[in-house]
Amino acid sequence: MEKKAKLKFDKDCCKSYDFSKNKGGRTQYHPQKSLVYNNIIYNLNNNIPRWKELSKVQKVDLFFTYIVDDKWIAMTLRFSDDFVAKCVGRTKVTDFIRRRINENFKNKLGYVPEYMFCLEFNQNYFHIHGVIKPDNDFDVIKKVLKASAFCNRKYQKIFPEQFKLKCAMLYEAKGWGNYILKHCDHKLFDIYLCLPIIRRIAHKYNELVSVRMNRDDKV
Repeated sequence: MEKKAKLKFDKDCCKSYDFSKNKGGRTQYHPQKSLVYNNIIYNLNNNIPRWKELSKVQKVDLFFTYIVDDKWIAMTLRFSDDFVAKCVGRTKVTDFIRRRINENFKNKLGYVPEYMFCLEFNQNYFHIHGVIKPDNDFDVIKKVLKASAFCNRKYQKIFPEQFKLKCAMLYEAKGWGNYILKHCDHKLFDIYLCLPIIRRIAHKYNELVSVRMNRDDKV
């Protein structure tokens, strides 16, 4: 499978993408290679892809189709200017965000809750859309996410308007999944899935493949 080339984060890269085709951010993602959309799993005329052949986009598609329920919380987090400045020149922006969020969770909660996000770039800033499983510490989780938008604690007090956090109950998981993948063709778009979520997806995919193989045997 073709791998996406590593690119250094540059604000000019954000401006090179034509956002006019998705004005207002309301265009839904219609996956051309979706396992569900094209019935790859259930159509007996198609070969079943191996797990390692699935793209991250396809795994997210499976995640929101079969796993996400009302126990998950939708989240959007916009990062502050100082955080964006820290990302300039980095080739692993997603990993930088992940490590910062995980470190804050461990410091505040003593553990890292299950979460995933898609990194999306706009003309002047970037932010993440995703879901998180809050357990019983939702208020603390929101504080951790807000703190993760900054590189220095003083920005929380002086410039609180620089970050923007939104959390909401999920009423239609598939719709949210489509929305957060809307810019998946952007060259700087990226996805993070924590290990427990990857295991959940892999387990569900193996179940689906097993059902398909059993159907093939009966034909």
